[in-house]
Amino acid sequence: MSLVILATCLNYLVIWFQNRQQSALLWMTAGSLISGLAFIVRLTWPGLDGIIFAHPAVLTGLGCVWMGCRSAAGQRPWLPGLPIASAIWLLLACIPGFFEIPSARYAAAYLLAAPLLLLSVSALWPSPIPKRAGRRFVSALLIVIAALCLIWGLLQCVSMVHPIGIGVDLIAVPVSAFAIMGFYLVLSFAFVALLKEQSEWAHGRAAFKDALTGLPNRRHLDESLTRSTGAARRDRRPIAVIMVDVDQFKAYNDRYGHPAGDACLRIVAGCLRDSLPHDLAEVMRYGGEEFTAIIRDTDEIEAMTLAERMRDSVAAAQIPHDGGLVGFVSISLGVAVMAPPYDQTGGIVDGTSLLAAADRALYRAKETGRNRSALFTAADAPDATSLNGRTRISPGLA
Repeated sequence: MSLVILATCLNYLVIWFQNRQQSALLWMTAGSLISGLAFIVRLTWPGLDGIIFAHPAVLTGLGCVWMGCRSAAGQRPWLPGLPIASAIWLLLACIPGFFEIPSARYAAAYLLAAPLLLLSVSALWPSPIPKRAGRRFVSALLIVIAALCLIWGLLQCVSMVHPIGIGVDLIAVPVSAFAIMGFYLVLSFAFVALLKEQSEWAHGRAAFKDALTGLPNRRHLDESLTRSTGAARRDRRPIAVIMVDVDQFKAYNDRYGHPAGDACLRIVAGCLRDSLPHDLAEVMRYGGEEFTAIIRDTDEIEAMTLAERMRDSVAAAQIPHDGGLVGFVSISLGVAVMAPPYDQTGGIVDGTSLLAAADRALYRAKETGRNRSALFTAADAPDATSLNGRTRISPGLA
């Protein structure tokens, strides 16, 4: 048993030393260590004192598993909940005759263990992280053990009032000790696999996220645009792209400095994101002071309405800009829509041409005075260098 405890704890600790931000591993280490030591004390201290120590300690260990699952799911450990099951067992121990009935002690312990295991699942399962093999296995293991604890606890309750041939020999201390240590050993490897999956997911997500604004980045934009326009063509539904440029942002950086410029972009990003319907739209940072919004199921009228809402949202933020057009930061927007029939939309037939059309409309908005929205029309197509590749026509207007 000592070797099982040591192997389990070392498995957690080795992984934790590689990534010390994973506090969940420390909680699982504590759970394994407390439960293991409880059984060692129980085996070497068979009297009443050993019983009083062992059962609450095992329940505390399972409480640590609950805290570990909360931590793994991105929740804060709820420390007041840690000793509740142990405290209930000790209160039951104050009932006269409780210690004289072994089935009563085991029934109380098993019936208190089951909710702790189910609470662990309830903390782990709703996490927004994709449900992959590691989390499925850990959740299934916890549910199975919780069901066994519940069934065995209820059978012990029945055996106290009606003999059903289930004696305490089946739940003797050595058997229980090796069973729970086996549970912790299997759980340790499964839990480490779960955290590895989560870490890989987080790193993959970071690769598609802009570090400054928190919005999806250009890499995500390219994939999302291809996926969204493909779905729109398949379902024959309209889709809009809005290109956004912060007006005279170079002058803003020159006047206020780059740290202020970064803060400005973060505010603008928040305004753009919050002004669009989250179920239909996605705002991304294209690069520099440019942003892009992809809006599904949106025609030209709706797209222009949303573009104006974005412009008004940034204006309402009242970010001072003495070198700007109106004394505060403003934006220019170019709007393009791809909708059937595709041969009548000025050459907008896919994601690349849709983005190029929105860029052309943005150029026209800046060319005609900035702080406004412009809609791409078929008449714009002959003037654009290309609608099959993004071409900045006049860098001097940026």
